[in-house]
Amino acid sequence: MAGVTAYESLIAAHEWPHLRRYGRVAVYAPYTTGTVTFDADAGTLTLSDGTWPTWAATGVVSVSGVEAGVKARTSGTVLQISDETPWPDDFEDQSYSISPLYYQLPDDFERTMGPVSETWGYGAVNVTLDEILRHRRMNMTTGTPCFFAVAGHPTEMNRKVLYVYPYPSNDETLDFAYEAKVRAIRFDGDEVISSGGTMSVSLGGTTVTGSSTTWTDDLVGGVLRIGTASTRPAGSYSENAAVEELVVESVESTTQLTLATAASAAASGVKYTISDPFDLPVPAREALLRHAELELGIAAGMKSIDLLQRRADTALMRAMAATSTYQLGGRRTQVSPKPADIINITSSGS
Repeated sequence: MAGVTAYESLIAAHEWPHLRRYGRVAVYAPYTTGTVTFDADAGTLTLSDGTWPTWAATGVVSVSGVEAGVKARTSGTVLQISDETPWPDDFEDQSYSISPLYYQLPDDFERTMGPVSETWGYGAVNVTLDEILRHRRMNMTTGTPCFFAVAGHPTEMNRKVLYVYPYPSNDETLDFAYEAKVRAIRFDGDEVISSGGTMSVSLGGTTVTGSSTTWTDDLVGGVLRIGTASTRPAGSYSENAAVEELVVESVESTTQLTLATAASAAASGVKYTISDPFDLPVPAREALLRHAELELGIAAGMKSIDLLQRRADTALMRAMAATSTYQLGGRRTQVSPKPADIINITSSGS
């Protein structure tokens, strides 16, 4: 586990540029076509002379200035309203407005500096979710979104959503730079899912067929290491080094997966491993090794911890210097990290 602990320490020590991504979210103007009828007993809102947008399943409906959340879009004309609806009685043929309550962010989204709209050249201001909801309650206006909040997805774990205020007055897009989540280290090739059974692949092929395998989508993005019929592959510098290493692009079933690049050699009925890669740039590899040595030294109670710490600090400083840049007048400029940037790098291993 020393390598995993070192990896987590490095990720926390620096804002690594390779984790920066570009994202775009489509936002929508309120939909107001037709009229609505509410059945309080059934909790259904039926639309006449219109079709509920597909995004209505995550919408909030306003009727006479009173908002209610949507539980589900059951058809193009019927919405199931949240059980906590503020509408106690039936009503018919009422004007209404529906807007998305929130917008889904990319699966790997971690944090952002703020979205920029098509019609407003400045980034929106980051506020708390409480402030967004307070603004909406006090003034249900529309316009160009100038405030945003990021919060957890209401129903899906480990995903985040974007709330904006005011509600957009036009269909448009919000662009943003964001920091992606690092890949979690879940498989090291010792689990049944990542090494059970055997595999086969043809020369120049990308389809891998398994025998007695239990592959799932959790292995996508992992590194497939191909061994031999008698030997399961180990590290690159071991006696049982992999014949070839390839990235898993997709998993079609428990016994079939697809590679990102073609295999350079055929293999039939051989042993294998699939493991999660460390999501670090090339300049940080030396730092990873030095921090792993440090973690091992701490675990073993070695007396040379100070020396190992200095080596790890130096390797991290070099990695940070090699990857830290900023734009100045259109020119990329190198930035040297400050010693204060290196903090608590061994806490998870103690």
